[in-house]
Amino acid sequence: MAARWTGSSWSVMTIPGMGGSSVSLLQGLTCSGSGDCVAVGSAGSEALVEHWNGASWSRVPTPVPDGGSALMAVTCVRPSDCLAAGDSGGWSTVVLVERWDGRNWTIVGVPSA
Repeated sequence: MAARWTGSSWSVMTIPGMGGSSVSLLQGLTCSGSGDCVAVGSAGSEALVEHWNGASWSRVPTPVPDGGSALMAVTCVRPSDCLAAGDSGGWSTVVLVERWDGRNWTIVGVPSA
């Protein structure tokens, strides 16, 4: 469930990727303006990215790494420049970073320690 503050009360919002039988969880949210927000998390074993355009939420496709993934944090400096971080790989977890360029999410290589 997600809720929005209208200035005087909270209202429940419908988020498309949050339904169905899989466990869905939103873990991070950022807004670069009142009509541009990105929420990240997981839906089952897949990363979940949702976009708010000021009127409704829509699911945004992301790359699917082997072993499943989850995004836990996101930040956008403008609508076409975002980074999201999380993990992938199931039991052998590795850091996952994805970048939004205004059109697509792509996996960004992260050096290992």
